Amino acid sequence: MSPMRIALIGAIAVVILIGLSSGVATPALTHAAYDTLPVEQRPRYWAERIAAIGGPVAYREFVAMVEPYPTPLRHMNAHFFGVALYETEGPSGITVCDGRFVYGCFHAFAIRAVELGGMDAAREIYSRCGDVLGKTAEQCEHGVGHGILGTIGYGAQDLDEALRVCDALGQDHDAVEGCAGGVFMEYGIRGMLGLGTDVVRPFAPESALEPCQSLSDRRYLSTCAYWIPMWWTEVAPHRDEPTRLAGTMGAWCTTIAAGDRAVLEDCIAGIGNRMQLLTREDPTKTSEICAHVSSDPALVFICHRTSAARFTTYYPLDFSLRACEGLTASTKALCEARASAASAARLSDRPRD
Repeated sequence: MSPMRIALIGAIAVVILIGLSSGVATPALTHAAYDTLPVEQRPRYWAERIAAIGGPVAYREFVAMVEPYPTPLRHMNAHFFGVALYETEGPSGITVCDGRFVYGCFHAFAIRAVELGGMDAAREIYSRCGDVLGKTAEQCEHGVGHGILGTIGYGAQDLDEALRVCDALGQDHDAVEGCAGGVFMEYGIRGMLGLGTDVVRPFAPESALEPCQSLSDRRYLSTCAYWIPMWWTEVAPHRDEPTRLAGTMGAWCTTIAAGDRAVLEDCIAGIGNRMQLLTREDPTKTSEICAHVSSDPALVFICHRTSAARFTTYYPLDFSLRACEGLTASTKALCEARASAASAARLSDRPRD
């Protein structure tokens, strides 16, 4: 196994910790045996299953195997499957993945494609994202962005080049989540470099607002502002004091936005998107955290609705909608509607058996 591949697999584990009966061959290992496999061996296991029974059947087998797992582990193992899928079936395997497990299969498939195939693979996969995922194609494009920056490098000039590559690929289905979003997320967490929390871009007070504050192409400022809270929650001082960190991040967002309301809203949304971590998996604590992010009711609402939407990626809808508690009746209803719509869009990304 190549060092880069080991790094990719290990990095997936770091970032996350932020068979069916159909007459096909039985799995080569029992469920219990799979659970004991070291993580670096799990892609190989799925590569062997895909080679033996084909991608679609292996994916159904995979789904049945990991459904009982806690949600973060399902996502992590979906990454392992996506790595194996690309290595075994190449670009054509993209039609096997679906929206389950927070798009882990798509993310890893696209990352591995760019890692192995370079910019040609990036263009090919990117061009097919919309055909496969439709209205949530940005989840596929996001993985391409990770792969692009990881292939180019992590310096300021590398960031600019990666964004130019994304720009050349075409217009993202979502400006915040798509290819550019993958680039900014990778810039902070450096997930393709390898195992260990020291891989994440280190924090220094003088660079707390970077790369957003010095961004060369201001078209991407909102995208940068949305993803930088993920980095903050990983490395910022007092990150173990959620309410204090929330207030600090809210102030940092205001500074980055420099009076641009759209940028500020996207930055606050980025904080909401980390709420699962800030609340220690408890959506009912969203109101307390969001109240520290901002005193502006409109921004507090954004914090709530993005929190609720994020929870729906991991938990049942009724549980996730508790993140809307603490709002007025009308804004609570709107928060619930927006989160429910986001959940429905993801649930539509299922295999068409």
